Parts: sequence; C-alpha cells; structure tokens
Amino acid sequence: MGVVTLEVPESQVVEWGQQLSPEAKQSLLRALIPGLDQLEALVDHGARQARAICAERGLDWNA
Repeated sequence: MGVVTLEVPESQVVEWGQQLSPEAKQSLLRALIPGLDQLEALVDHGARQARAICAERGLDWNA
C-alpha cells in the first residue's frame, strides 16, 4: 500500500485542534511539547511556594 500525502493549511489544523475535547487537547499538547509534564509540575510547585510565602507574610494570594 502506498503513502498518501494530504496538504492542509496550518490554519485548518489549528481549527481542528480547537474543536478537540479538553482531554484530547491535553494529549495533543503532550505530544507536541516534550517535557510538558515537568513544566506543569514546576509551575504547580512555584504557585505553592508563592502561596506559602504570601501566607507567611499575611498576604492573600487570591486578592
């Protein structure tokens, strides 16, 4: 069986991506961005640290 190449404009690919469910978008991002899990973990850690520092200083993180 031969290989078929389908040329699709990038804008169409982006539109298709926008139509995905949130779960499918996460899967697509994980496939496109190596290390996304580590980046998300780092961001979560940073947010926890910032909240802890705010709490220590009597500040409301959500204000």
